[in-house]
Amino acid sequence: MNPCPGRGTRNSTHLSLHFRIVFSRKHREARITTEWHAGLHADLGGVADHVHLLLGLTATARLADGVRDMKAVSSKRVHQEPGDRAFAWQEGDGAFTVSPSHRENVRNSIA
Repeated sequence: MNPCPGRGTRNSTHLSLHFRIVFSRKHREARITTEWHAGLHADLGGVADHVHLLLGLTATARLADGVRDMKAVSSKRVHQEPGDRAFAWQEGDGAFTVSPSHRENVRNSIA
């Protein structure tokens, strides 16, 4: 039995799972300095105390895992390149769904 009459028997899935992610420097300290923020913000858009991301996920990916990985990779980069061993991200983050029709505006806003 075809659950979608008129659509044939072929199963297909289309997903658009995009999120605007915001997370902050621990204690919202403005320690993302101009000397090294360009390297960090080449991968993550943001300002002196927080970052913004546009993250697209597959159906099987977990949002929390993606954000955790981004925080870990960027912290490691800051610890190594500018050598700020005290750098840390604040626990928690904001994640907001982005509709396909607004994705380009969000991308431009972050850039």
